Amino acid sequence: MATEQNDGLSDSQESFSDFWTTTFQIPDLNDVDLEGIELAEIVKKCEEAVPNENVKVETPTVLDTDVNIVKKEFVKQRPVPSQIIDKKVPFLCVESFSGEHDFQVVFPHDKSPITKCIHHTYSPDLKKLFAKMGERCPLHFTCASPPPPGTVIRAVPVFRQSENMMDIVTRCINHTLQDKSSHEATSHFIRAEMPDAMVEYSNTVHGRESVTVLYQTPDSGKENTMLLYRFMCNSSCPTGINRRPVSLVLTLESDTGEVLGRSVIDIHVSSCPGRDRTGEETKAQAPHMKKQIKKRFVNKRKHEAPKEKDDDNDLYYLPVKGREKYELLKKMKIALDLEELVTPEQKQNYYAQEEENQRSIV
Repeated sequence: MATEQNDGLSDSQESFSDFWTTTFQIPDLNDVDLEGIELAEIVKKCEEAVPNENVKVETPTVLDTDVNIVKKEFVKQRPVPSQIIDKKVPFLCVESFSGEHDFQVVFPHDKSPITKCIHHTYSPDLKKLFAKMGERCPLHFTCASPPPPGTVIRAVPVFRQSENMMDIVTRCINHTLQDKSSHEATSHFIRAEMPDAMVEYSNTVHGRESVTVLYQTPDSGKENTMLLYRFMCNSSCPTGINRRPVSLVLTLESDTGEVLGRSVIDIHVSSCPGRDRTGEETKAQAPHMKKQIKKRFVNKRKHEAPKEKDDDNDLYYLPVKGREKYELLKKMKIALDLEELVTPEQKQNYYAQEEENQRSIV
């Protein structure tokens, strides 16, 4: 009885296996080209192999395991997009040139005092812009002649030192993750705030972050166009700029991408721009001031007239406390005065006599 049941079970297993093989022809994973094919596409191929449209094929557990293994290997071999791995990019030109339209960035003279709470300040001596993180900073652009229609102003931050010029300037990880706003470019270091102008955030051909604003002609009575920018990360952030000097490359570009002019300014972003500007200006002037002080001291000593020797005709008074000290100093004073009245020959005779008396005593 047990033997008959086993035989029946064996027959049923073989019939089910034949039925599964003949009815559902699942393609072998070794015969499928998985390059560029997602898991959903593999399941779809399995469904297309079923003759009855009313029967839906559910991926077996074994197939899931095999596909997951294949997917892991496929992800390892898949090339990652260039903007993710391309952290080293070619150098970007950082030399200013005005071009035929005399494109320049100007900073109007500000007579207000430099305080710690100021949001932005420009140092003409250092040619450097100091700004507070997240605050609006105005930049003024001038053109001697109007550029063609469709011209834009592109702002690209770059590292100034040669060892970091190939690195991309981007926002640090902490500030990027903490940004809960719905801004389209949360990872960008620089933003433009011009509601009436066309603003576009993009990456250059080599992956550098940039923001472009449509150039607008100055209003009547004005000589420059003002744009508002925000710097969204401090210069001291460890996972971002990390205290490396940064410059802002501002280019005037036509609608075809041709560079019509370029202006470069150094920037420093912190929580206290006024303090940092004062500190850097003092540090920059320290060597110059030290040389000036040394030179002035040397010249003073050169031109200083030598002091004339005293003729000892002046009178000096020495207060003395106590009669005994006074009498002793008085005797010393009389002896010194008498010494001046004695001739050199008399002094010599006196010293010889004293020496003779000493010998006789011995």
